[in-house]
Amino acid sequence: MRGGAGSVQPIAAPTGLKIRRGKASGEAVVRCSRVPTARVYEWRFATVATPTAWTLSDTASAASRVLDGLVPGTIYVVQVRAHGRVGASDWSESVTLVAA
Repeated sequence: MRGGAGSVQPIAAPTGLKIRRGKASGEAVVRCSRVPTARVYEWRFATVATPTAWTLSDTASAASRVLDGLVPGTIYVVQVRAHGRVGASDWSESVTLVAA
């Protein structure tokens, strides 16, 4: 995406982040609205007790991801960012879930 005077504009942060419990215990399914210029998405999650101790996922081309290894009864916060041709977006707004 190009702006005026040939400058390259950064990629937009993903929006529409949603989370739900997965099929198995300790799983959550997260998704966001697709970012048109995104090549891959990167997810991160942490417990609300340690909100800066992020666990990062591998990048993937899908705008959704199954997070596993979550501790039942623990509240998690999740964010996503998009990576495009010119780098990474800001992290999205957070969503939370109590793992089951």
